[in-house]
Amino acid sequence: MRRRVLLAVVAAAVFTTGACSQGERKQLADALTRSVKLADDQVYAGQMVVALRPRNVSGGPEQQQQVRGGTLGQLAVTLDRSKRRAALSPTPGAPPIVLFDAGTAVYARRVTRSEYDRRKWARLDYARLPDFDVPSLRELGQASGPGDIAVIDPVFLTDLLRGVLTGSVELVRTAKDGSRLLTFNTSIDKAERKIRIDEADRKERAKLLRSLAITGDVHKGEAILKADGTVSSLRILLTERPDKRTAIDLEATLTLVPLTAEDRVPALAPPSRDVTVRVPALAALKGTIREQLIALGGRL
Repeated sequence: MRRRVLLAVVAAAVFTTGACSQGERKQLADALTRSVKLADDQVYAGQMVVALRPRNVSGGPEQQQQVRGGTLGQLAVTLDRSKRRAALSPTPGAPPIVLFDAGTAVYARRVTRSEYDRRKWARLDYARLPDFDVPSLRELGQASGPGDIAVIDPVFLTDLLRGVLTGSVELVRTAKDGSRLLTFNTSIDKAERKIRIDEADRKERAKLLRSLAITGDVHKGEAILKADGTVSSLRILLTERPDKRTAIDLEATLTLVPLTAEDRVPALAPPSRDVTVRVPALAALKGTIREQLIALGGRL
């Protein structure tokens, strides 16, 4: 399976370029939308990489050093859009350390101190999220870390293919095997309306994003669509704006390979309540993920 994931990353290495008319943009936008509908019928494995890319930081050198760029997390991913669930593992095939049950909760594997501790998972219920103030640049810099992956889950990222804005789509290159590299802008609001996310879940998602100073609706993205119309790679740049003059890109990249029965990947299911501990705040869940990083020797 790992070999197929790596092949998917390099499958579009050789491209030819092309330009788009408005009619062609409409066709390409429709293709992006169809790609996520096709994904609804398939379980995927692959990799997710989340990185911080400061684009413009207001103030002098002191302010600019408050947020450092770099990779926050690089994990193996399993995605089941039909159940709106995803899991993150340190390596392909390893037990998950983070599990997303979209619209319900996010779970993080705890580092337990005793083998008799049955509460193996920390659970953050979306319905219990408090309101978040937009963090300042200093607060954002102090809090940034691997725990931010608790906010940017693979289900949400692929949802954004439903929010593509037609006029923004560009065909960058076409590979010899028919794969196409496309760039676009996507609207969170449009995606949520197309998928018919209910109002309560939309508010909870907005709270999670606000905790990272992500308050805008439109964000940049790029995707590789294979010749059969399925998505093999997706990159979304979510802009963090702790103040009016600062823009920091939270870059999330997914590479995806469809699974077959031979892969024998267990079905994604949230842990039962009797083996979870509810945490009252997002910061506590991020701390649990950070502890996993230390326990795994930094391999997150």
